[in-house]
This record gives sequence, C-alpha cells and structure tokens, in this order.
Amino acid sequence: MGQTYCKARTEERIVETAIRLFAEKGYSNTSTAEIAKAADVSEASLFKQYGTKDKLLLALIVPHGTATAENGGKIKSPAPGSRIGIPETAPA
Repeated sequence: MGQTYCKARTEERIVETAIRLFAEKGYSNTSTAEIAKAADVSEASLFKQYGTKDKLLLALIVPHGTATAENGGKIKSPAPGSRIGIPETAPA
C-alpha cells in the first residue's frame, strides 16, 4: 500500500494545487515550478507524472481519462458507459 498510496497522494496534491493556481493566476501565468513548490513535490516528479504543463491541464479537464508521461500523453478512454460531462459542442 505504501508506494501506491504515496504516488496517489502526490498526484492529488499536484492536481489540487494546479487547479488552485490556474484559477488564481491563469494558466499562462502559472509555472510548473510554482505548482511543484506549492504542492511540496519536486518539479521532476510533476514532469515524471504528466510530462508537460499542457498534459497536466488536459488531465484536469478530462479527469476520467489519464494523460501521463507514462502513456505518452495519450488519454486512456474512460470505462465503457461512463460519462465525462463534456458537451459535444460549446454553448453559443
């Protein structure tokens, strides 16, 4: 349980921190170094998990798919029958 729990907790801290900082400062004005520092993780851990800031953002937008450096930044499809709540087209 230890290593899996630690990895999940690290991922949770990164995600929560990224959401907060993106909301406060905007995506363009938030650096990966700031996210890592505020989440109390190394920037290397952030990049190991997500690869790029763009892929981190994508993981926040599509939480039921997983875009990580480990899978080449590709989003794994959500489980059959699940819905991710993203409309087909943006409202006018």
